[in-house]
Amino acid sequence: MVGQWKASHISVSREFGGVFVVQVVLNGLRRARLMADTGAAWTSLTRSSLEKLGVDVARPTGLRQVAVADSATSISLPVFRLDSIQVGPVKVSDLEVIMLRLPPQLRLDGLLGINFLERFRTTFDFHSQALVLRRPAA
Repeated sequence: MVGQWKASHISVSREFGGVFVVQVVLNGLRRARLMADTGAAWTSLTRSSLEKLGVDVARPTGLRQVAVADSATSISLPVFRLDSIQVGPVKVSDLEVIMLRLPPQLRLDGLLGINFLERFRTTFDFHSQALVLRRPAA
């Protein structure tokens, strides 16, 4: 039906002053903590997270130019492909991710970026602390 959307409400924790941190499953194997980040064009994972998945971080599929938030410069970051990333009941296959260094004190495995979020009508429900992902109903 046109206009009908199936919604998945995924519980999140609010950390670092209120941003959403969501539990995900990478490649159907490993749980990870990602910060939902609408300012990140690409979903990213730390080197440690990629290595725990068995990814050979010395063999990226390419490089991606990424703008640095606090300057007018950009940096090249290595690109890898995940077989899948699952957020709650929602699964996306064959997703490109970049390897990004994050401060260890954050205890994050990466960022859930636009290249994942744009596949859905995405909303942030701050009252119920949920990431809401909607896709057209079949």
